[in-house]
Amino acid sequence: MGVPVHYNTQFTYREHVAVVDVQTIIDDLYTDLVTTGGWTCTVGGVGVTPTTYKTPTRSDGAFFTITLTRISATRLSFIMYDNIGLLVNNQTDTRLDIAASPGNSVQTYAGPFHLVVNSARATPECFMCGIADQTPEPLATPRPIFFASAGPRNNAGTLTMQTWGNLFMLLPGTAAYAVQSAAYSCCMARAPQQGTQYILATLSGTYVAWPAEFYFPGTMSVSGWWAGRICQCVMVDSSLLTFGSEINVPLDGTTTGVFKVVGLTAYSYILLAFRKATL
Repeated sequence: MGVPVHYNTQFTYREHVAVVDVQTIIDDLYTDLVTTGGWTCTVGGVGVTPTTYKTPTRSDGAFFTITLTRISATRLSFIMYDNIGLLVNNQTDTRLDIAASPGNSVQTYAGPFHLVVNSARATPECFMCGIADQTPEPLATPRPIFFASAGPRNNAGTLTMQTWGNLFMLLPGTAAYAVQSAAYSCCMARAPQQGTQYILATLSGTYVAWPAEFYFPGTMSVSGWWAGRICQCVMVDSSLLTFGSEINVPLDGTTTGVFKVVGLTAYSYILLAFRKATL
């Protein structure tokens, strides 16, 4: 058994300590994305705002661009477009804050198909985006699946919709991205629900970390649609782990990944953790 495709992508993790200016994040991502990760910088560059980074092009032609803009020393803006030019986080932009001096730590997780920026404030703020892996289905059938978190802040700078359960996605049959709720329009699969709580455990009671994967629920006349997995991400139980916790997850018979819980607010007792290392 090999490492599943959604865990078998290149990834980087960086811990920034006491960040006092979000330009540090933009600049360090040049190293992680362009120098290490095979992305390209299409606008701007180190020391410049705004700066636009473009992912490597997937085998089906899918890619996305992310523009990072320094609104102020403590506020960072994200604008994401898919490969046909649609605005994914369709609210002008999405914003994230760091604390004023002496600042706070910031973690970034990146790969060819995902980007996560986590501001470890007293109340954590996290932005994530990416392309879902649809293996073993043909990647472009029926089309690539892009996603972006609706928070932590909207374009007015208001702290809102920090839960991972609010995501910008393009529903089947629609022409524009919109915020979808995990309760209604898009869901994380593989988490059997019991009342209001998702129980992530085997029949014997062993708690497990599940791949984070989407599906679009169907209707009485339309079948549901499995929409793929988030690369280098697992779902964990919020009754066991909290923000900043780390968990070792076996990926195959010989490979273990180290995943760290990010600051997206729990939904139905689930938190998301992204891969930072391999044991």
